Amino acid sequence: MAPGAPRYLHKIYKIVKSRGFGDNAVFFILRSIDMNELLSSGMELMLIGMGIVFGFLALLVLSIGCMSSLVQRFFPEISGSHLAAGQHDDPGIVAAITAAVQQYRKKHQKN
Repeated sequence: MAPGAPRYLHKIYKIVKSRGFGDNAVFFILRSIDMNELLSSGMELMLIGMGIVFGFLALLVLSIGCMSSLVQRFFPEISGSHLAAGQHDDPGIVAAITAAVQQYRKKHQKN
């Protein structure tokens, strides 16, 4: 038994040796106990990590929803019908845009 091993492993080692099991059996039993302990610690750590990530993501979704409702309340969106009804297009601007688009298409036309 290693001197740095936990105290409970020394007790288990003495009990198993006193029952007449060989060193290989003792090693296997102690190794399985250690593996079970490692697996349970790993599962515990995994569940804690997943819980923290889930909590953070839930908090993120709630905060984004609250910010969205606040923005919609204090900065209402202007509907498109108001823009179309009140907007008067200058014919000169429309002609300039049309000419620019035609020039762009002519320049970048694929042969």
